[in-house]
Amino acid sequence: MGKAPAFQFYAGDFLSDLKVASMNMEERGVYITLLAYSWLEDGLPDNPEKLARLCGNPESWESSWLTVGECFFLADDGKLYNSKMEEIREELISYKNKMSNAGKKGMESRWKNNLVKAKLKQSYNTSPSTSTSTSTSTKKKKGSTPYEEIVETFNTICGDCLPIVTKITESRKQQIRKMWKHLGSSSECEKFFKKVSGSDFLSGTQDSSNWKANFDWVIKESNRVKILEGVYANKGISVIKKATKSPVICTSCGHKFHSKELRLSSVKCSECNQYGIVYQSEYQYFKQPI
Repeated sequence: MGKAPAFQFYAGDFLSDLKVASMNMEERGVYITLLAYSWLEDGLPDNPEKLARLCGNPESWESSWLTVGECFFLADDGKLYNSKMEEIREELISYKNKMSNAGKKGMESRWKNNLVKAKLKQSYNTSPSTSTSTSTSTKKKKGSTPYEEIVETFNTICGDCLPIVTKITESRKQQIRKMWKHLGSSSECEKFFKKVSGSDFLSGTQDSSNWKANFDWVIKESNRVKILEGVYANKGISVIKKATKSPVICTSCGHKFHSKELRLSSVKCSECNQYGIVYQSEYQYFKQPI
């Protein structure tokens, strides 16, 4: 999966910080903008000119940076970081790893138990003492729907990007039964959920959308069929991105061109090889280059 597109913003900590309290509104805007770039790019370049372009070249940049720059530190890798943000990043990574490892252990344990049960069942069914009534009972168990197993598989595979399922309601059982009847095995359910987690659109990691799916949406029959047919696969989304190019402009040299990228912070100007690219329709709000 890709990097997390958002970070927790603690309003109380932000407003009570003495450094923030001493900032004017322009300096706070610069600070929040640089925090956002630092989160997305894993740090900031140690270059005030580039940082100024990322913030739209404000007129009072030098005085603003004297204040805002105190909130960042220079690391050994040559990048600027914010201490609080890196704490949040480490907590998020640690939590994801913990949940992933716990899910993998749970799934591995369940698979081993199922294998043991299957061997015992096979041994019991082939025993000469097996009666007709027992055989009938075995057929009933074979047709039962493993609700908890399916939900746990979803939480393990999709839990990093989609809401965790905590309760199996009757309406969910009805949809799960239909899905189990359609897919027919645990391995097919696992493949299905991997298609969900691998889709940038469904997992909410696509830059152009804030929407993401949930368990109820995924297991609904009409949506399930589309997922299996590859409607939401990344290859389909990439075609849309390639077909759409927007007019952009470099705030450093004024060079105009078209770009298909949705996150302009990662785009460099082909003329001056600098960052600071914005949409031409928004250029009027930025300071013109001297």
